[in-house]
Amino acid sequence: MRASWTCAAPHRIVATPQAARAPSALASARDMSSALELANIRSSLIRQEDTIIFGFIERSQFCRNLPVYTADAIPVPGYDRCGRRYSLLEYVLRETERLHGSVRRYTSPDEHAFFPDDLPPLALPPITYPSVLHACAESININQQIWRVYLEDILPGPSVFEMGAWVERRVVERVRRKVATFGQDVTEHGAGPSDVAQNGGDGSPRLKVSPDLVARVYEQIVMPLTKEVEVLYLLRRLEGEADGAAVAPGTAAATARGSGATAAAAAAPMR
Repeated sequence: MRASWTCAAPHRIVATPQAARAPSALASARDMSSALELANIRSSLIRQEDTIIFGFIERSQFCRNLPVYTADAIPVPGYDRCGRRYSLLEYVLRETERLHGSVRRYTSPDEHAFFPDDLPPLALPPITYPSVLHACAESININQQIWRVYLEDILPGPSVFEMGAWVERRVVERVRRKVATFGQDVTEHGAGPSDVAQNGGDGSPRLKVSPDLVARVYEQIVMPLTKEVEVLYLLRRLEGEADGAAVAPGTAAATARGSGATAAAAAAPMR
């Protein structure tokens, strides 16, 4: 879980003066502001893109089992405050988050639980992360929208509508090409041909998931939600500054201000 899973190798522990171990506030701010450079943001978004694509490829191997997503359809030992039995999906996710939460996954600023009220006390000491974004970023969470979109739009299959920005078209096309590459059945002789090809078709490789389907999900769901997070972040920064809640000079967030890289708020929502 990235920074949440850290340990120090015993042989690296040496006695050093406190001043040598603790970087100055200015150096820390400079290091953190580099996280908002456009090249770093682009690299992070592409890695998250790969994670989402592989998630689709993995999910495509199984049919949708409706009872898994239906409350009270499977007798799991979990209920909400109104006595409604959870669906199997919700129960498994809640229990997974409880486990991960106990070992401080959700103390990381880029991790957000779907059910934060159910998280247990930490079993490990908390980790203090340096500030990168404005403090208002902590209040932005669209997990409930992601939950709804996954159940209502992605699982049944998304509809089609147009988004015309040139950069977005490039992203969508890149996603389509990645799925077409990563989603092939590969044998020791290379990509396996489809059944149609084996019977005189065009020889195209068999794909585990449709590139067009994943590209549409990116175009219609992932990218709009990403932009929504960016807009929320900008609006709340403006509100905070209007109320006199600007970030103190010298902090990492203040150093990063004006970099034009507010897209750092676009951490992939389906992580």
